[in-house]
Amino acid sequence: RLDTMNPLVDFNGYEHYVPGVVFNLPDLTDSSVWALAVDEEDYYNIIPGYDFILKSGIQDEDLCAKVPVSTEEGNAPVLAKLPDGTWLHWTGQLILEENTADTPNSDGGGAAANNTDYMECINVPRNFLNEEGCTISDSYMACAASNRDFTGSATVVCGSIGEVSNDHSNGQLFNFAHEMKPTMDKDVSQQQKTKVWTHIALEEQDQLRQRMAW
Repeated sequence: RLDTMNPLVDFNGYEHYVPGVVFNLPDLTDSSVWALAVDEEDYYNIIPGYDFILKSGIQDEDLCAKVPVSTEEGNAPVLAKLPDGTWLHWTGQLILEENTADTPNSDGGGAAANNTDYMECINVPRNFLNEEGCTISDSYMACAASNRDFTGSATVVCGSIGEVSNDHSNGQLFNFAHEMKPTMDKDVSQQQKTKVWTHIALEEQDQLRQRMAW
């Protein structure tokens, strides 16, 4: 994306210094080679007009093999160059599932967990905070909250307060802490919460009260 507040960088004439993986892609406006991505199952949260699919794919298997499975701190960038000289920088983003107390995920995250090697079920045990929003799922992939396993039959699914989905069209402005692959130092990750709090304290309408408390 070109609108994520990062300064523009021009690599033209310096391509031999560019690290990582570089793809040469056709013009994005050429409908004969590009197609708008369509997600009929609404699984990938594709945004119309934002995601594109290269119809013929990328034929350079050796180059594709150099793309890391997941983004980690220190990885070389994955870049692409368009015919007009525009450079694109690939950034992986997490898709957060909606699973609030009032609107629990319909199968407790079972389908998503079954389709990947990394995700776990997100069905939350029933408690006094979420019990009014709990529903019965008849999906054969529904996860039970007790053993995090597929039940193969109807099961109760419950959500948790504040577990909302994200809009990946806004970009991923903050890093996520998880157990699979660390993407930044723990101390740096913890600073993100402090930066958000500081911004609110200084910029919101009640900043005087916030400053006095600080």
